[in-house]
Amino acid sequence: MLILLNEINISAAQFRKLVTLYSIGSTIIVVPAAITADAHQDAWIASLFDVASGIGLVLLFTSLGKMFPTLTLMEMNKKILGKLFGKIVSAVFVLSNLFISSQVLYYVGNFLQGIEVVIAILWFITLFFKLCIYFYATLLGFANVFHIKDYTLFSFPVAFIMITLSIIVYPSIFYQKTWLAETWIPYSFFVGAFYPFILLTIGWICFRPAKIKKIIKST
Repeated sequence: MLILLNEINISAAQFRKLVTLYSIGSTIIVVPAAITADAHQDAWIASLFDVASGIGLVLLFTSLGKMFPTLTLMEMNKKILGKLFGKIVSAVFVLSNLFISSQVLYYVGNFLQGIEVVIAILWFITLFFKLCIYFYATLLGFANVFHIKDYTLFSFPVAFIMITLSIIVYPSIFYQKTWLAETWIPYSFFVGAFYPFILLTIGWICFRPAKIKKIIKST
């Protein structure tokens, strides 16, 4: 079996810290302003809805993980969607991670200018942490798609591409705001909710619990 993310075991507390540090940074900078701009005085209602939606997504991904506890997301794509289409979906997902990595790197260079040193340091730590998660996911994804056991071989070229993209990913502030408002929201819904829901649905239909156990033993 190729490199598995579950070879690295983390506790619930460690996972909670991962989610917390991931959520702080560019998210805490962009999301509140976007919600306020659209919802105005009803921003608190939208925030509560976001929290409820987040809990729902956690339950969705947890259910998917319990269905195939020994498989990574890339391997789930191949098992549930088939080798060819699963690999295509995995490739698109990996490229998306690479693109988002460049966006996070862009924030590192722009949002840390002209603010207090202490706040800048805190934001830098959380942004860097978020960047590392996307970068690591991109490396593992590439290794899985191309059947390469050592994902570190991709480290330098992926880092070079990411740095280059961070310079050109947002040609202007206007383009950035337009992209966040018109593209990021439907993309986030598709990748964060619709995509895992489809995997969970197809996986349950095609692989009943007995079949799932048989697949897990054979991998």
